[in-house]
Amino acid sequence: CFIRLISCFIRLISCFIRLISCFIRLPMHVLIVGGGVFGVTAAIELARRGHRVDLVDADAVPAPFVCNDIDVDVAR
Repeated sequence: CFIRLISCFIRLISCFIRLISCFIRLPMHVLIVGGGVFGVTAAIELARRGHRVDLVDADAVPAPFVCNDIDVDVAR
């Protein structure tokens, strides 16, 4: 049940980003504060769409359970 809820929220974020990108065609520089599941998902979706994304989190690696296979450039 919890996994389904997370999956629905991820789809909702993805749809929201698609909706915004329909109206804004220019590449943006986006700052996302919080590297949880939703912050990382939004960052990945925006980066795939050609936007420059900076993700800020209190930990050295944001959401390590999500970012296992992602090349993360860590800057403190």
